[in-house]
Amino acid sequence: VEKPLTPEEEEAKKAKEEEHRKELSDIEIKDGDYQIQVHIIEARDLKAENFDGTSDPIVYVECFGQKRNTQVIKQVTSCVFDEVFIFNMKNMDKETFENGFIRIACFDSGMMGAMNTMIGAYAIDASLVYTRNKDHEVYRQWVALMDDEDAEDVGVQGYLKITIAIIGPGEKMKVHDEDKERAEEIAKEAAAGGD
Repeated sequence: VEKPLTPEEEEAKKAKEEEHRKELSDIEIKDGDYQIQVHIIEARDLKAENFDGTSDPIVYVECFGQKRNTQVIKQVTSCVFDEVFIFNMKNMDKETFENGFIRIACFDSGMMGAMNTMIGAYAIDASLVYTRNKDHEVYRQWVALMDDEDAEDVGVQGYLKITIAIIGPGEKMKVHDEDKERAEEIAKEAAAGGD
């Protein structure tokens, strides 16, 4: 149970929220060169597509018509990919950027030329990532995968931990202290598991 905030804490919280709103309202999408970096970190609890209760996941990242994919990891339902994909868009106009999206789809890799089977996908508008915060990123976040190709597969089909960072015209990417942040993540997950 959370304890109520003091009037000073309440005021500080409101001031911080107002500052965050102003920060977001200052974000402007411009014409120019953009770079989108998509880090596929890991997968958990993927739907088993193989007879042995596992899958052979491969992740495809589609960004403004460009498509890349991870390696296939055999016979798992949870795994680490740790692959980064960089998409460079030169001379992109504001309208094209605002209409663009990033789609991340996890498939079970088909063997010997067989078709890949959809496990689940996640999609987000590029402009939503860009205007989400001043760092223009979704950072080390778990997202739910939904099967948008098979009406039979309802609900969450697994989870991916991803980072999406967008560097706009004249901007620099935020540099994170990954070791420190990973240690904090591990501590937070351990604390959550102990509840």
